[in-house]
Amino acid sequence: MSFQALDEEIDKKQFNLRYHCSSDKYERYIKESNGSINIISTYDTWEACQFSSVNIFRKVEKDWKMAYLARNENSNFAEITWKFDFGSSNLVIKEYSIRFDKQTYENGNVQLEIVPDNKSLNVKGSSAFTIKANLSGGKGDCAWQHSQLFRQPLSSKDFPKGNFFFTF
Repeated sequence: MSFQALDEEIDKKQFNLRYHCSSDKYERYIKESNGSINIISTYDTWEACQFSSVNIFRKVEKDWKMAYLARNENSNFAEITWKFDFGSSNLVIKEYSIRFDKQTYENGNVQLEIVPDNKSLNVKGSSAFTIKANLSGGKGDCAWQHSQLFRQPLSSKDFPKGNFFFTF
């Protein structure tokens, strides 16, 4: 999937996307001037919004009552990519905030990379870009669990305080 601006996002000059791992849902929304949230689209499963991924899955720990994205067992790395292209709407990024809830153990590593498509060094001024999360590291038989994205209690009803926010 590659995200493009919807009419509401063009009108409000904003794009907001968040992921709730315990329910395995994304929400795309508009934040109104009074602070309220107007949901404009939902997507079931972490896979629904990715552009691509390698060696990654959603782990549900029934014993610890947690959910998160992790590497496939016995893999040395994993990657998930989200793609955004607002060029057809003639929108360019003025401000952005990208926040991921991540958890690492041992020497696990989660690295985020933002790659503007216009060969610029910054997302500001861009209209198309990708965001990649790379998971690696860890020790022993459970090394694949030592780098996690979006770790959240299964009982959580609240979305994390982050993910993707752009203003045009």
